[in-house]
Amino acid sequence: MIEIDSLSFSYGRTPVFRDFSLEIPGPAAVLMGPSGCGKTTLLRLIAGLLKPDAGAIRGAEGPASFLFQEDRLLPWFSAEENVAAVLPKGKRGEAGRWLEKVELPGESFDALPSALSGGQQRRVALARALAYGDGLLILDEPFKGLDAELTKRMIALILEQKRPLLVSTHSLEDARLLGGAILTLPAKQV
Repeated sequence: MIEIDSLSFSYGRTPVFRDFSLEIPGPAAVLMGPSGCGKTTLLRLIAGLLKPDAGAIRGAEGPASFLFQEDRLLPWFSAEENVAAVLPKGKRGEAGRWLEKVELPGESFDALPSALSGGQQRRVALARALAYGDGLLILDEPFKGLDAELTKRMIALILEQKRPLLVSTHSLEDARLLGGAILTLPAKQV
């Protein structure tokens, strides 16, 4: 379980959270809510990518694997190199296996991100997140650009990993398929 206790956070003078508390049960939870309510910011705070102005976050210790809303692929690396970059030296040869799991065509393994479709880029980013470590898996809008059937298969793949999971999505159907607790953030936290 992740406990958020009296959290406050602002981007400059723009407050996002003020004295916000929430318990996120494990092993899986899905954050939902309208655009702009702070889901992405909360995920980044939980992952330790942002530091709260006040309050505490407990239960999310250790390295988290994070899939951002943006794919954030290294443009000078091939699809396979993007995944290999997060693997330990002795396991970099497993990158192709992760790309196969996300159903990227083999002829695309050597392609630069600019040569891939948006959905293919998303799957490379997902493969990279899944390949990294075995701790908390944080996925921010993981299925954008994927059709409904492919999304279902990617959800099954994610669940096969048996990792603690925290996901942000706007899709209630995806949230239900992911299982776990569904937590809805209100429109404004402050």
